[in-house]
Amino acid sequence: MIHDMYRHLWRDVDRAATINSTLAGPKWIVAVAESSLIRMASESGRVVGMLERGEIRYLRRRFDWFTKRVGDGPRNEERMNSRQRIAVIIVLLAVTLPVFHK
Repeated sequence: MIHDMYRHLWRDVDRAATINSTLAGPKWIVAVAESSLIRMASESGRVVGMLERGEIRYLRRRFDWFTKRVGDGPRNEERMNSRQRIAVIIVLLAVTLPVFHK
């Protein structure tokens, strides 16, 4: 959720500005948080479905990667997002583990 807020509110502000929305200010921030929860629920459902069908080898793939119609853009952006999410997790763990260890 932290990473999605970073992407929508800071890194990709220009992309977010092209969205035809009447929301602004605090309502936009709440919408970004809500969209993050919806995305995570959707991805969780996709993973559960793949596990139920025994499609374990496809877990790390996205649909656009199968079609190859949009080039490498989505794959490269998702890889960058994944690296950034890992960095956020590492920082959060580095900050919180010493607190809980005491």
